[in-house]
Amino acid sequence: MLPPLWAAASFIRRYTYFVGVMDVLVHSLGCVGPATLLSGASCGALIAVFTKCGLPVETVLELTRKFSHECATHGVRGRLGVVLRSYLEAYLPHDAHELCVGTTFLAVTKVWPSIRTRLFSSFASRADLVSAVLASCHLPGLSDGSFTVSFKGRLHIDGGLLSVVTPPPHATHTVLVCSMPSAQIARLPAFIGRPKQADISISPDTFQAWPFTRPQTTALALEPPSPAFIDHMVARGRADAWAWAEAVGFARNGVPLLPTATRLQQLRQQAFCGRTPQARSVLAAQLQRVLLLV
Repeated sequence: MLPPLWAAASFIRRYTYFVGVMDVLVHSLGCVGPATLLSGASCGALIAVFTKCGLPVETVLELTRKFSHECATHGVRGRLGVVLRSYLEAYLPHDAHELCVGTTFLAVTKVWPSIRTRLFSSFASRADLVSAVLASCHLPGLSDGSFTVSFKGRLHIDGGLLSVVTPPPHATHTVLVCSMPSAQIARLPAFIGRPKQADISISPDTFQAWPFTRPQTTALALEPPSPAFIDHMVARGRADAWAWAEAVGFARNGVPLLPTATRLQQLRQQAFCGRTPQARSVLAAQLQRVLLLV
């Protein structure tokens, strides 16, 4: 089992990278709309839910700094889940579950009677959504002192245990964002599923060199990140997201080139309005080809 501070600090470091990436994808490029499918495990589950709930980046960063300070000041063993729950209760809107249902997939690892990753996107209430996030983020021994957490009548632990990324099902195209340097993924234990390095869309070393050696990266995870390092990881996430957008033709010189996801959905609805089922099928196929080309 990972030392408590190592696990918590690594959690925060990875999370702050996601914050920077999603800031660009959501607010600068408009790639994420109400119908866009998001999926996440562990700290990725947090950012997926915060994104779907429309929390401002400034609010998310405020939460991050508070969480890091809490870990440094009061420790994390047996308290991590309590702290996370308090923040979720304080920051999530009252209709958070309605904003996430059907489009936000949270990964958890079921451990009994067999171990496997499960994805949940149906949430009966705000409390049910909070429980799903806490199950996805459950670090054995740290969250509440127990090895597992009960969710939906089953025992679960951290959703990232068996897989580096957990794409949403039935997605026609997936942008894989990994908060670990992709070159380090190959060194993970063999039981952890991982994508090919070429399949990762955005990671800390996809578009720029990761400036830390493996021992240095480990050392960074041994203590809660400083405010300066939090800002560094957020800025790095933003820079990598812009680099990806330019690489795939979504932006040029820092300027978006395509309509936002919300606008594309509006255009799609307008195009389908009043058409026969057969005409809709033909148009859907044409739109699919266009989306694959862009």
